[in-house]
Amino acid sequence: MDIKFTHRLSYKQARLTVLVGFILGTLLSLLQIGIDYASESASINGEILSLMEISHNPASRIAYNIDAELAQELALGLLRSPAVLRAQLIDNNNVVLASVERPRQEGSYRLISDWLFGANRSFEDRLFLSHLPDESLGTLHLDIDTYTFGIRFLHRAEVTLINGFARSLILTLILLVLFYTMLDSLLQRLAPTAVPRIDPSAMKALGLHDWPGNIRELRNVLERARLFTDDGVIRVADLPAELRRETPMVAAQGRRGRNELEQLAHALAVFDGPRSELAKTLGMSERTLYRRLQALEGKG
Repeated sequence: MDIKFTHRLSYKQARLTVLVGFILGTLLSLLQIGIDYASESASINGEILSLMEISHNPASRIAYNIDAELAQELALGLLRSPAVLRAQLIDNNNVVLASVERPRQEGSYRLISDWLFGANRSFEDRLFLSHLPDESLGTLHLDIDTYTFGIRFLHRAEVTLINGFARSLILTLILLVLFYTMLDSLLQRLAPTAVPRIDPSAMKALGLHDWPGNIRELRNVLERARLFTDDGVIRVADLPAELRRETPMVAAQGRRGRNELEQLAHALAVFDGPRSELAKTLGMSERTLYRRLQALEGKG
């Protein structure tokens, strides 16, 4: 029977592989973005603190000399930094020596950036001379727009997600082809007898046998028996002799008129594989199989 492509087990398993691959790829990308987010959030404070450290000595001398003109030049210089919204220099008498500001940037990522990093951050640095650390000369105040850092992070996150999806797609497509090809080939080879039925008498015979926890032995018996079935139903006559002997009443029914050589001919016709594998499945040596095949050819 021709099974619809989307109903095949190999397709369903391969589809599951693709889904798992995409989920894992997405999770790894999100993990990478999360690590980058923590690093970017910390770098905002780090960069601004470095900027204020560089400006500390000039601002302290300006506040010490109460030079409004130099204070204005310093504030304008600080405003050249893309992240600075407002720069203000105040002396120790709370007199504003300089104050400059500009409007904040706007963009399509503004809401996301503000949600992640906050709309702005404020920083203050107490001004003092190195030889008079206890004497406060004033304050340098900066208001920072986080959007400059946020847009940079969001662009990286976008690239990471796209690359992650592309990488996951390529890898999962490779897995899809390999998994589907290998599994479908195996299932197609086993399809005619992959899921044999067992009639009640054979089931009884199997139940009477002492299986000491050996699932492999039971599997081998069933694989061997299904080679002898004509209609996909395993009967007592298809079972090995030692199992038939345990159910004499049923075994007396015989092999439905077929002798051992006929069974071998049937197994040879339905088995898809080398004769060495057939001999292994039938539980005999290759030499024994060869002799029986010669007898079968002589009979023919």
